[in-house]
Amino acid sequence: MGNNITPESIETIEKDEKQTPQQVVQSKFDEKNYLNMKLNTDKGELSREIKIRILPIDSEENAPFKKVHMHYVKVNKHISDRGFKNYICIKRTEGIDKDTYGSKCPYCEIAADAWKKYNEATDPAEKTEWLNLFKANCSDEYGIIRCIERGHENEGPKFWKFRLRTDKLDAMNTILKLYHTRRNESIEEKYGTDFLSKPREEQEAIFEKDGFTPFNLLDIYEGKDLKLSLEAVYDKNGKLTDKVTVNITDYGSVKPISQNEEEIEQWINNTKKWSDVFTIKPYEYLKILSEGKSPYFDKKENKWVEWDENFKSKQATAEANDIDELDTNDVPF
Repeated sequence: MGNNITPESIETIEKDEKQTPQQVVQSKFDEKNYLNMKLNTDKGELSREIKIRILPIDSEENAPFKKVHMHYVKVNKHISDRGFKNYICIKRTEGIDKDTYGSKCPYCEIAADAWKKYNEATDPAEKTEWLNLFKANCSDEYGIIRCIERGHENEGPKFWKFRLRTDKLDAMNTILKLYHTRRNESIEEKYGTDFLSKPREEQEAIFEKDGFTPFNLLDIYEGKDLKLSLEAVYDKNGKLTDKVTVNITDYGSVKPISQNEEEIEQWINNTKKWSDVFTIKPYEYLKILSEGKSPYFDKKENKWVEWDENFKSKQATAEANDIDELDTNDVPF
């Protein structure tokens, strides 16, 4: 039996625990790495259902989620057609190899300086300016899930990244709430509705004595699939937006993620990590980006430098394109 999602790993998600350093692997963009959570509204797709089964976040950890901090920043068009892009915050995200990427973040430095000047300023207009700069450079917290998409099992593990919300109406907290609901239902069915009022330690002692294991919705052998119902979102004027709402419920019967044990092992032990799919950039790269410039890896100097538009040779262009391929890893799914 391979690595599994345990109740302990689920419940520690709500605590701040350090994760093991991630291996540094640079992989090229592959849309099959991502769970597509968008609707093709241009072709009339206003709703869609996706069924998934959550895997442990990687082969070494049995947690079902990974929390990361990301900065959504303005970039030049040749880096992203949208003009904005998400980057992992190397300061606030746990589990990053600090020896490789550093422990500082230029965007956090800008935000800290802006907050300091906001508090020092007395002119209302100046305070507003510093506050806006602070907000623009703060990081947001995201959750990442590794899963198998039903109907596309042959594509292997996929990753789903989503923003965590203060009102806890995001995917991670919705799934955690569903997990606790199903767990408590199994306990009440066994012991009655008053049992949950007992102290947790007393409950656990009774479970151990009776040999009872509360239902674990996310168990890869004795859990269930999840159904994600996507619906298009309209603005106040009735115009379609590129946003979607996602309703999450459990689906189907209790069953293993696969009837083939070898396939389960392959999925669990797949070496591709979240940090391979959502590429981490070092401080030097982010520093150049935070100054409104375009980073370019100079292979001769073996370091990130500012892109010089005078680099017009075929060799330099080819090298730049090679680096730019890495920049497409963070897609807005």
